[in-house]
Amino acid sequence: MRVLLDTHILVYWCLEPERLSPPQQHALSSVAPEEPAVVADITLWEISALCSAGKLRLDLPLRDWLTQAVAPPLVRVAEISPCIAETVSKLSSWDNKDPADRLIVATALSFGARLVSNDRRMRDAGLVDVV
Repeated sequence: MRVLLDTHILVYWCLEPERLSPPQQHALSSVAPEEPAVVADITLWEISALCSAGKLRLDLPLRDWLTQAVAPPLVRVAEISPCIAETVSKLSSWDNKDPADRLIVATALSFGARLVSNDRRMRDAGLVDVV
């Protein structure tokens, strides 16, 4: 099954894979060129914001790091599409108003993907399967 990586999971996968739980490691082991991991485009912005705020330090210039982190064939960046935007609007009853979280969940739903995340609010919402 296709997986969508939450922002912190993409960072862990690239920089600190030991921080991934065994189920997350297993889910990521299925990533292949035929079934790449999906990353919502808002994730790139979130990583940029973390770097700007000094909360994340990278060993490469930001643009180079992002380019490598989401390089095909193992990763596919999902742009906000009309389908994803519509799905966000259907999450109106979800009490999490963080626009990045909402876009990430909507992207997972639109792709029929399992969300790889440690975010308890996403897991507890029960909107998407979370590993």
